[in-house]
Amino acid sequence: MLVAIGLTVPAASETNKNVALILDASGSMNGKLRNGEKKIVAAKTAVRELVGKIPGSINLSFRAYGHQSHRSKKNCRDTQLLVPFGAATNVSGDIVGKSNALSAQGYTPITYVLGLAADDLKPLSGPKTIILVSDGKETCEGDPCLLAKKLADANADLVIHTVGFGVDAQAKRQLQCIAKYGRGTYREAESTPDLALSMEEATKVVVKQEEVTIKIKRVVPGRLQIVNGGYHVIRDAETGEKAGTHTSSTRKGVKLKAGIYNVEFGKYLIWKSVEVSAGETTVIEAGVLKINNNQYHQILDPEAGQKYVSYSSSTKQLPLPPGRYDVSFDRAVWHGVEVNEGEVTVLDPGILKIKNQQYHTIRDRETGKRLATYSSSTKFLALPPGRYDVGFDRALWRDVTLKSGHETILKPGVLQIANNQYHQVKSVETGKRVATYSSSARSLSLPPGQYEVLFGKVAWPVKITEEKTILLNPGGITITPRGYHRIFNSAGKHAITHSSSSKRVMLPPGRYSLKIADQEVAVNLTEGKIVNIKIE
Repeated sequence: MLVAIGLTVPAASETNKNVALILDASGSMNGKLRNGEKKIVAAKTAVRELVGKIPGSINLSFRAYGHQSHRSKKNCRDTQLLVPFGAATNVSGDIVGKSNALSAQGYTPITYVLGLAADDLKPLSGPKTIILVSDGKETCEGDPCLLAKKLADANADLVIHTVGFGVDAQAKRQLQCIAKYGRGTYREAESTPDLALSMEEATKVVVKQEEVTIKIKRVVPGRLQIVNGGYHVIRDAETGEKAGTHTSSTRKGVKLKAGIYNVEFGKYLIWKSVEVSAGETTVIEAGVLKINNNQYHQILDPEAGQKYVSYSSSTKQLPLPPGRYDVSFDRAVWHGVEVNEGEVTVLDPGILKIKNQQYHTIRDRETGKRLATYSSSTKFLALPPGRYDVGFDRALWRDVTLKSGHETILKPGVLQIANNQYHQVKSVETGKRVATYSSSARSLSLPPGQYEVLFGKVAWPVKITEEKTILLNPGGITITPRGYHRIFNSAGKHAITHSSSSKRVMLPPGRYSLKIADQEVAVNLTEGKIVNIKIE
């Protein structure tokens, strides 16, 4: 049975209408619309157009959020009433000025902001309207849809309208839920004219007698079905208590009492403001992320960098709420990955392989920041498409281009030194040390180029080419008994010192000399030749 009660809502006039305009200035507003214009720039233009058209008698205020603190600060109290209530005629100039000065950079604390906006309206008489413009979902604690319901239940004069500005499916559902429980309307905008028109329409008052029918039904449960879902805990949005569990084998949905719920896709990844109605099945469609040649990745909040969930080497695909994400590849990040409702998003990274690999660093070409490492046991490395520098100790193989789905193989040259001791390797181009060849090293992989290998102070020029092994076979000098002796090159310059701890010193082929007991001893070294000098 239904019970219908007719109520008369009194007509409202523009002269006593109060409108609280709230503008999103979070970091995501730096994103671009389809026409390439930044959202925050378009929003400022729309605000300017709105205040030029709104009736001057409306009591208007302007609040923004996300504009004071960078998202790295994770400030969930970042909001400010920039222009207090006043006749639109008097405050429009201030609103345009404050809007133009906004810098989009922070979080999206919608629940907190709605509560403050309702407080701003409390002391005022007459109809009260909140117009919330947002391009994203709640990024802080709380459920804005649940709060909208509580605010509307507590104040019969309050209406909450929402405008989604270039939103994804998850944000759209949340804004729709806020408007529904706030007795308002949801509008969607994809351009500056759309946004200006949507805000203007939201300020208009329908002056008429309206009959409201309240229908009282028997309390029956509803169901929640998650398409493409896996294992999800469903919690009551108000109490936080567990209301149900969805698994990959759930077919007809989870039976729930009518209400608002939050669905967990991970500890920190929650699909908020999911409404379940009595006797009906609510269907939400998760998007699916698939990473080819996956290793270990983290799914990140693109605004705050917070880790949501992990994608391991054994993961085949991952259900996610619709939205925009960043995906990590070690410290490299694939930015702005769009996961759409009911669709599979495939990331096909570039593949890097290094032959004769040792220990290498993958670096950002612009900043030099280390993004990943490639060890001697690494088989391949998956990275976002782009251009990188690859480190071989301090030597860099510059401008390595990785293309989506393609394999790039680096084939360094190999340097080997017979009877090696401790040698520095310098770049001829820069004159700087780029690698070290220790006494325990068997080989050294290097990018193609011109180098000098130091034996003491004597340089042996070496040209390294791809995939070729260069063997340096120096000569050596042994002096017995051991002592302190300085060895000079053919130009008379100090080349190396034979100390009491030296069994042997190694040098490139050439002519050398040393003084022993006031006698000058000339030594001619050839490759692999060892000269033994005995002092009697």
